[in-house]
Amino acid sequence: MSNAYRDGLNGLDSSTVVTMRTDIPVLRPDRIRCRHGSFGWIEHRFVREGFLEGLRHPEALLYVFLAIVADERGISFYSQQRIGQLLGIPHAHTLQGAIAELVDRDLLAYRSGVYQVLDLPKTAGLYDRSQDFDNHGRGIGHPHG
Repeated sequence: MSNAYRDGLNGLDSSTVVTMRTDIPVLRPDRIRCRHGSFGWIEHRFVREGFLEGLRHPEALLYVFLAIVADERGISFYSQQRIGQLLGIPHAHTLQGAIAELVDRDLLAYRSGVYQVLDLPKTAGLYDRSQDFDNHGRGIGHPHG
């Protein structure tokens, strides 16, 4: 097993060819997934190249949800209330903050109730979020921290 594979492919850029391991047995041959109707996806680059890194739980959860429910163009239009119910995000400001963060990171476009999961940018542009919290671990600028 190569070090790159064992280390989770850290440090590889999108031009690196990664071969799929065929020596690992399929655990449930009777349940190999296949497409039935519509199909959502998240590129491996999302994890490999650091796009997931630094996202808070609501942001990551929202991104995965929107990637799953989007059409082939990345478009979906669930209401914020319904998304909050489905994802267990009870506070509207938490969901709105997650939307804003994904838009800021160039992962999502949003306007008037329409979401578009975007093709991943060339780089993740990791953010230093250490300034997002006060000395007590409460979010700065959030009504309930």
